[in-house]
Amino acid sequence: MKDKIFQTFDTPQRQENPSYLLEKLRQELKVKKLDGYIIPRTDFFQGEYVAPSDERLKFFTGFTGSAGFCCVLQEKASIFVDGRYRVQVKQEVSKDYEIIHWPEVTLWDWLNKNLLNGTVGYDPNLHTIKEIDELGAKITSTSIQLTQTENLIDLIWESRPDSPLGQVTEHRLNFSGETSESKCAKISQKLRESEQKFCVLTDPESISWLLNLRGQDVPRTPVVQACAIISDDGRVDLFIQLEKTYGLSKKNLRHVFEFPFSEFKNHLRTLKGKTRIDYQKTPMAVKESIDEYVFGDDPCLLPKAKKNNVEIQGTKKAHVRDATAVTEFLFWVSKQKPGTFTEIDAVTQLERLRRNLPNFRDISFDTISGSGPNGALPHYRVTHKTNRVVKNGDILLVDSGAQFLDGTTDITRSISVGSPTNEQKKFYTLVLKGMIAISKVRFPRGLAGRDIDSLARVPLWEIGHDYDHGTGHGVGVYLSVHEGPQRISRASNIVLEEGMILSNEPGFYKEGSFGIRIENLLIVKKAKKLKAFSNRDMLEFETISFAPLDRKLIIKDILTKAEIDWINQYNKSILSKVVVSKECEPWLKKETRPL
Repeated sequence: MKDKIFQTFDTPQRQENPSYLLEKLRQELKVKKLDGYIIPRTDFFQGEYVAPSDERLKFFTGFTGSAGFCCVLQEKASIFVDGRYRVQVKQEVSKDYEIIHWPEVTLWDWLNKNLLNGTVGYDPNLHTIKEIDELGAKITSTSIQLTQTENLIDLIWESRPDSPLGQVTEHRLNFSGETSESKCAKISQKLRESEQKFCVLTDPESISWLLNLRGQDVPRTPVVQACAIISDDGRVDLFIQLEKTYGLSKKNLRHVFEFPFSEFKNHLRTLKGKTRIDYQKTPMAVKESIDEYVFGDDPCLLPKAKKNNVEIQGTKKAHVRDATAVTEFLFWVSKQKPGTFTEIDAVTQLERLRRNLPNFRDISFDTISGSGPNGALPHYRVTHKTNRVVKNGDILLVDSGAQFLDGTTDITRSISVGSPTNEQKKFYTLVLKGMIAISKVRFPRGLAGRDIDSLARVPLWEIGHDYDHGTGHGVGVYLSVHEGPQRISRASNIVLEEGMILSNEPGFYKEGSFGIRIENLLIVKKAKKLKAFSNRDMLEFETISFAPLDRKLIIKDILTKAEIDWINQYNKSILSKVVVSKECEPWLKKETRPL
């Protein structure tokens, strides 16, 4: 691991001949007597990260973002992306495609405008029940029809990579805090209470958590790509490419029975009794293989989100360990003269500092290292082509994280290089105010992420600005850095509960100039009772990320006393928890002194 660099900086290539691929697909449309075809970013498992063999949208269009889709008609093709990728998509996708601002414009809106009548095909393995039902409901009163078809991209994808065969490992009890048998017993009890015989799981995160397994099938997220059926008696039938489990100890999995992944759909057809499936995440093809299905949430989602004490303590230790690397990195940046290092230099330096830490296994996502105008791209990924020298007056936005056996980290710092402008200072301080508002809020039990999201935005709203992403996402424990269902977002109605881990990351982005984001991770916990008026059951957040804020960018005069007090207390926590080198120590003490 000493010499291994996880992240690469290869430049995404536009399709050499996008018109050729479009023509090939349109030929297939004619053969299948179709007028259109939908190409999603997702795979069968509906995860954020997909294996190279499932990167159909990237192969076909060149778009490398983690969300979006394409629709191709005989005379027109469009790619749909949200606010995170509207600059990036212009750089990666040819002019053969119209760029559609989604979700403001839906697929239905676009089809209704561009297809008077006709049939649009889709692969039922790649689209959820909810997705197809909602689109189908829109077009029932039109002359447009939806129809299932085989995957047309696979038909034209020459030299498609093989499916992944990452080896499966056990996530030991000292990290998981609960045996798989115990977790399965609780899920099966819920099934009995609901008079359901089976529950079908197609989410690798749920399966990996339930069985205390971890895998190597997709980049950055240690999940096992598999499907499972859990019965009301605690038995689990696991459908997986059997090569993945060679050498895996089965002593803690006596309740689990393995089958080849290829047998999954046939096995579904044999189930007798009410079978629970998740309406939002289950592929349409799964529903159609089950005789007696009922809709219900994936029963693993909330238990997985509400971390047990072992997971919480492990995560806290992982974050303190990670804080050493991040703080040493910030110190390294402070020593670099403007114009002498690049965005890639920053990424590699940070990874060097992380990769020898105890329990480190991988980065949790490709590090976002954007300076100047690149920082204004919320999901910027530096490549050899885009790599920029960090200059005097730049803001360097670094969003990074690590996968440790005992926890997953995610932290963002915006760093001034040289002399910041008054404008940069102003927006940094406003973003910081929003971050602090979330950090210190007390709220009644029963509130969801949407109920507090606005707290982070108010300082920007007051001067007519906002940001086009959620304020926070859920985080797993040696699982996905973007974990559901918990979020701090306008769209989230999931009630926040003790043990949930969330990010807190407001931002500001001035296209063509600079970007600012500040991010810490939080754990939901029961709030301490106040001396008075303490009858209401309240929750609060505990901050578990520790790295200095950039003092040069803080305008003290626009902070309240309470905000200054929070910063000073946070700095005390950093100083007491983070162990750094003797060389770094004087700098850290200086950066964490009271405002």
